[in-house]
Amino acid sequence: MYKETPLNGKAPIIVRLKNHYHVKTRVLLARKLGVALGTYDNWMARNRIPEAHLLRIAEEENLNWKWLMTGLGEKFRSSEEEHDER
Repeated sequence: MYKETPLNGKAPIIVRLKNHYHVKTRVLLARKLGVALGTYDNWMARNRIPEAHLLRIAEEENLNWKWLMTGLGEKFRSSEEEHDER
């Protein structure tokens, strides 16, 4: 079984991802995330996203994990953070 991240409330993680990808609809966000619309809708119904998927997005988009999860800090990882993670 994989670990999932709760979305809490009005899904601030989803709001941040929509803003990052410059999309407004769930259809377009699902496409950007590389998942079927049914998968995205299941995440919303369960109010959870698989953490592995969020980690992949953060890595591919060079997003700061803390920003993605909480909205705090810089949106993008600094070069020092990238170096430290390797």
